Amino acid sequence: PAASSTDETSSLGPGNAVDGDQGTRWSSQFFDPQWLQVALPQTAELERIEIYWEAACASTYLLLGSLDASSGNWYNLTGVVSGSPGPVVTSLPANTVAKVVRMDGLTRCTQYGYSVWEMEVYGR
Repeated sequence: PAASSTDETSSLGPGNAVDGDQGTRWSSQFFDPQWLQVALPQTAELERIEIYWEAACASTYLLLGSLDASSGNWYNLTGVVSGSPGPVVTSLPANTVAKVVRMDGLTRCTQYGYSVWEMEVYGR
């Protein structure tokens, strides 16, 4: 399942970013910071994360991981990532493990919220 810090409207919720349909999207409210996360079925070694941004993308964001999102123990999977409209593929080093992956939006590239068509997490 997916979760988010805020949603622009109920029809632009986080489930849209993980439904496999690039015609639906998640969009946040219009302020920084915001986050979008997906919980995997089980802890996994990760290879890459692909985020398909709408024009209202993140200028900068972090990719965070957790073994248990409810604990609040998040760790960096990457340094600061520069976003742009369209697909942004981030390869991860070997032995990167997580059960929950979060895009932690730091700054927006427009005056609108963060908007993601799809967020895809790939294992090794």
